Amino acid sequence: MAKEIIINGEDFAKGIGTSSYTGLEEVRCCDINNKPGIIRASITTAKNSGATVTDFIRYSRKDSGDNIFMVSGITPPKLYKRTSAGIWSNIATLTETGLVTGLEVWKDYVLVLFSSEIVTIKISDGTENKAFQSLTAGIHPSIVGPDDKVYIGNEQTIASLAEDTTFDPTSGDTYTIDKNALDLPDGVSATTLTFLGSKLYIGTSEGTIYPWDTTSTSFDLPITVVKGQAINSMITANQRLYIQSGDKMKIYVSDGNSIAPYYELPETLIGNDYQLGAVRREAMVAIQDKLYIGFGSGSVLSPLGIYSIDLNTKQTVLEHIISTGEDGSTNGIYIGTIIATNKDEPSFLYSWKDLLAAGDLYGVDGDTSTEYTGDKAYFTSRFYQVGTAFNKATFETIQGTLAKPMVGNDIVKIYYRKSKAGTFSLIATFDTDGIQSFETGTGIYDATEVQFRVFLNNEAELLELRIK
Repeated sequence: MAKEIIINGEDFAKGIGTSSYTGLEEVRCCDINNKPGIIRASITTAKNSGATVTDFIRYSRKDSGDNIFMVSGITPPKLYKRTSAGIWSNIATLTETGLVTGLEVWKDYVLVLFSSEIVTIKISDGTENKAFQSLTAGIHPSIVGPDDKVYIGNEQTIASLAEDTTFDPTSGDTYTIDKNALDLPDGVSATTLTFLGSKLYIGTSEGTIYPWDTTSTSFDLPITVVKGQAINSMITANQRLYIQSGDKMKIYVSDGNSIAPYYELPETLIGNDYQLGAVRREAMVAIQDKLYIGFGSGSVLSPLGIYSIDLNTKQTVLEHIISTGEDGSTNGIYIGTIIATNKDEPSFLYSWKDLLAAGDLYGVDGDTSTEYTGDKAYFTSRFYQVGTAFNKATFETIQGTLAKPMVGNDIVKIYYRKSKAGTFSLIATFDTDGIQSFETGTGIYDATEVQFRVFLNNEAELLELRIK
């Protein structure tokens, strides 16, 4: 008889462990926050864009009326609008060609930042002005500052755009643009921008952040994240900078002066090909004390999707997979942009691209009000060392306790395996209305190690498992 294994709220509360030998190996599409001590299926995300979006959305912005604008990056780029009421439309197919590298909404206009110029679209009538301003060829992150100016990464400089009178992109008397408002060091280009207080923080291609007060002729003391490693994304939340740089979805945190590691995905979750995964510039956002990060790859690499990190506890889960059901096991997927809606449902939207061999699929997903079903939500336990070659373990029964009686489509399925390379075998399925606890035999004999995977469908809420 082996020592009893207990999996309960203490394990759930930690989310994905730092290793599959010290904590839960995976927590997928599960909610561990709303009812502490309980694990259950998360609220699903579903395709929100319908048939309107037909290409990969890279950038998004919101206006003061909670209308959301999104732009694709292909030629010809398409500008989409989602109203605050949830109505989607393609408001413009741009005649300008080339790579779209950024987007901004400012003064009743959408500014589309191409690799070498800025094109404006008048929101009220869709008028396109292709000849607004040229830029140095490259990538152009942008942000509207607290001073109501637009700041644009212009390769080795930062440009600023200010309104003098009512902005009209066809009249130079209505605005002032300074394409060299700040010079960056030689060979350094801006990759991402964010404000912390009144200072602009400039993430760069060579792994350094340059703070700037937006009025001085030079930047403050730089902050080095990882020298020579580009900063992919950077946002502000809870008076901190959260910075993504490098592989394994590595996150760093800064108070604006110093820098420290914050989180990275464990190799026991994503395997040895972790360097294939990436986070795009706009695939990280903070919403209601959670950091949401879109982890994607052009190659087969699992698990991919929307990870969440609780900013108070660091609990981490793979909270959502894209609505096609792909998680990187069969096809690569990209996550383009994540944006809050200021609504209860959906509270956020994210764009994706599913790299199907038969032809790519595209869409924008949003969260709904129903829980995951179809065995999409599950957790995988730590890998327990339970015996030796000379003293193998046997487990006779498994007992489970639920937080409430099962109803309707509630289903719990329990699997196990006895080696890291093994496949999971089903122990039992529980789906009887009214039950709040269960017990069954395990069929686990002669084990030196064991791991469990538990699927939670619909509103099933698990408190504890005991295996003995």
